[in-house]
Amino acid sequence: MAISVEDLTKSFGDLKAVDGVSLSVHRGEIFGLLGPNGSGKTTLIHCLMGIYRFEGGSIRVLDHEVPGQKLEVRRRTGFMPQEISIYQDLSPEENMLFYGRLYGLDDSTIRERTDRLFEFLDLEEKRSVSSRTLSGGQRRRVSLGIALLPDPDLIILDEPTVGVDPLLRKQFWDHFQELKGQGKTILITTHITDEALRVDRVALMIRGKILALGRPRDLMEQEGVSSLEDLFLRFEGGT
Repeated sequence: MAISVEDLTKSFGDLKAVDGVSLSVHRGEIFGLLGPNGSGKTTLIHCLMGIYRFEGGSIRVLDHEVPGQKLEVRRRTGFMPQEISIYQDLSPEENMLFYGRLYGLDDSTIRERTDRLFEFLDLEEKRSVSSRTLSGGQRRRVSLGIALLPDPDLIILDEPTVGVDPLLRKQFWDHFQELKGQGKTILITTHITDEALRVDRVALMIRGKILALGRPRDLMEQEGVSSLEDLFLRFEGGT
């Protein structure tokens, strides 16, 4: 397994943001966490990365215990947070150099991978401009490039397509499928039901709990609904 979570609980005061969650992510699959804003998806991801400590349960990521071995996990994981985390006064190329050094990569490796990733993400023409001049979609591409820079085994993407236009969303998903073809494992969060149809398996997370987990079309068939949106609304309404 790439990720194994057992009975995970994380609270903020009286709010139980993650409430007894158990799930597993197989190596080489695209796994989706589908849920509305505030459902606990980002909190769960932060627990996986060792950013948050949790009260109960256990986490193993790439055969490492979290949080005890979180540094080993971070060395092998590319993480794209929901908020775009690039320095606007630096160019995309300079951002890649900065983050690559944080990953512990040497400059020649960073330059080689930056060249490949900018071609992959169609950023060649923007590599030397101030990131301040980039569109929101281009900044998201740079953020994705940073997540891919260490050539990670596991890629965790928190709402990577939020606020982007339909064409860029399609391009992102084309990239995700290519990465899967390279043997990468991808965990992606989204609140867009149409996107969840593109994953191998999906977990529906509402109010801190996993209410359904499986292949998207299998879940629709089991619940007798014609779309993931109907499934989402059924569980969100508590029915």
